[in-house]
Amino acid sequence: MASLSIKNFAIENHLTVDYGYTYGWYKGFYISIKEGISYKILTIITKLGENKNNLKKVLSEFNNDLEKYCVNDNQFQNEYLQFTFNLNNDKAKLVIEFLDRFIESYHNNSMEVGANCHFCHKPINESEKLTIVDIEGILYPVHENCYDEKKDKMKEKAKEKYDEINKNRSFFKGLIGAILFSLLFVLLLVGAYTLKEYLLGKLSSDPDSYDNYAANLFHYLPALLGLIAPFLIDVGYQLLKGTKGNKRYGTVIILSYIASILGIWFGFTFSIYFLWQGEPVSYFNLVSDIMSVMRIYPSFRLSFILFAIFTLVFTTIGVIIKFTTMKEVKESEMTTMDKLN
Repeated sequence: MASLSIKNFAIENHLTVDYGYTYGWYKGFYISIKEGISYKILTIITKLGENKNNLKKVLSEFNNDLEKYCVNDNQFQNEYLQFTFNLNNDKAKLVIEFLDRFIESYHNNSMEVGANCHFCHKPINESEKLTIVDIEGILYPVHENCYDEKKDKMKEKAKEKYDEINKNRSFFKGLIGAILFSLLFVLLLVGAYTLKEYLLGKLSSDPDSYDNYAANLFHYLPALLGLIAPFLIDVGYQLLKGTKGNKRYGTVIILSYIASILGIWFGFTFSIYFLWQGEPVSYFNLVSDIMSVMRIYPSFRLSFILFAIFTLVFTTIGVIIKFTTMKEVKESEMTTMDKLN
């Protein structure tokens, strides 16, 4: 999601915000900015990388205060330059400041502004009819006719790379591993919730009162396990060598929520079943009684609802932490070949 300062920057300069990028022509350069929670990636399409001496001259502008922009990685390629900033959204404006200084230094050193089509390598300009293509996370403006001629070959290359990366890997095996570790997560949630109920029963002067439980933060402590759901399930997927790419992300995210929902329900019901001290009763009969109690006693129902909400919130936070890191983003783009317009 674009930060406020990047959104305003896009509006003021008629840039596009879509597909997780802010991109377009800016002061004669084709640029794109990809944002994460704690990072920003600026890519500039330029031939400057072909001449290392000229590149050094332009970047000498930042010799004394490069740390100010928290640049922790860069790539200098013949077709583009890429800078990765370790910045939160509230400091995103530093990316724009860096870009403006870069362009100013570019002109001060009398460098020729220009970009070439990624396919035919001939010069392009913003007045031409162009197509924007995402190739392994880099947005290239290319001649529309070049794209039409090369798209099948490029897609075939992307598929070959995907097959190479996933050699000896199987989505089905990864899915089995993810399911097994999803069940492990459910068991962890059931165990944690049961232990919590046991301890509260020992500590509470009135263990049958769910009014006390709802007011006690300790009651919702097992919900924190939602944070580890995507990490644990991904371990299972990777352990059995599931294929990399979007299937992995989709599988882990979906199973994280399914496992959390199952853990919420079985954690809540089994904890009562395991600690039941009345007449022997089957699990299914007890569940029926629990549903009746929920309808009759608002505090009991509230206890369950809050536990469910907290667990799913922490699961969502876990998913965000797991899959919005630079490493995960770059891995997801390894075989990308998409037309954006």
